[in-house]
Amino acid sequence: HPMAADGRVADGIAAERRLLAPLRDQANQVLDTDRLQQGELRARLRQIFGEGQSAQLRITVLSFGFKHGLPPDADLVLDVRFLPNPHYDLGLRGFTGRDPIVAAFVLERPETARFLELTRPLLDFLVPRYQAEGRAELVLAVGCTGGRHRSVVVATVLAEHLRAPGRIVEVVHRDVERPDGPAATPAGTPPGGGG
Repeated sequence: HPMAADGRVADGIAAERRLLAPLRDQANQVLDTDRLQQGELRARLRQIFGEGQSAQLRITVLSFGFKHGLPPDADLVLDVRFLPNPHYDLGLRGFTGRDPIVAAFVLERPETARFLELTRPLLDFLVPRYQAEGRAELVLAVGCTGGRHRSVVVATVLAEHLRAPGRIVEVVHRDVERPDGPAATPAGTPPGGGG
């Protein structure tokens, strides 16, 4: 505790309480947070200051390439490297998942349809529960090898599915503009295709 001169936390807390006593005496709301879970504290603060309105959830759907590293702020990570890779089709390699020709290639695959069929209900189950816990932000990361093709398409589709009242949904394609050549990979990691 910053006010614990001799290093004892209890002494620091006692000093802080003495210092803040005049403010506490003026307060019209006092919360005892000793036994509150983080979600409970958020809910109580929303009750007091949010006038009963539920907070909007900001969802970032982030496409990325595993060969460039996992996004450190990801709450959920989906791996779509099992989908056929447009990188290996020379006619598609120079395009990205933003281009309709690549989107069609990815979305026309039966395994993509099945993946989306299974993933949408999972997100429909999870997202409201994160929101009910008081989460203000959620980062859903969708990764393929290079972050230029498959993950871009799937992230875009999932972001559209997640748009709903009470949510702000943003799509970020972290690696889509990286060159489609070999990337530096950590030692012992086999290089992969760009898709």
